[in-house]
Amino acid sequence: MKAWDQLTPPESRKMQDSLLRRFITKQVYPFSSHYRNLMDAKGIDPESIRSVDDLRRLPFTSKNDLLNSPEHPERAKEFLLLPDPAVLRRRPSILLKALTRGREWVRRDLEDEYQPLLLEVCSGGPKSQGRG
Repeated sequence: MKAWDQLTPPESRKMQDSLLRRFITKQVYPFSSHYRNLMDAKGIDPESIRSVDDLRRLPFTSKNDLLNSPEHPERAKEFLLLPDPAVLRRRPSILLKALTRGREWVRRDLEDEYQPLLLEVCSGGPKSQGRG
């Protein structure tokens, strides 16, 4: 596989589209309540997001979308990717890693990927800071 900086523009776009499809279907839709609810309300099947151009179908997120309110005291958390352990346990890639590297390695790897330690909302927009 070529490095990103060696790809032609069409190759780069194809790679971006592929990674986006996988991210939307495997991470965003199953694990972000905000985007799952948004796509469901708009009738958008996550499998239909096939390219960067398809992102136009999703509305922009504003700062107000992130603000907590008395009705939604933890609204900002709806944007986080909060994985369902039952879903992850059924993924072949997770099972293979558990068999080859051990359950503890998989637990730490998933923790590194999904566990934010701090979510900030400032005038420049939200920032999530992970470990290390």
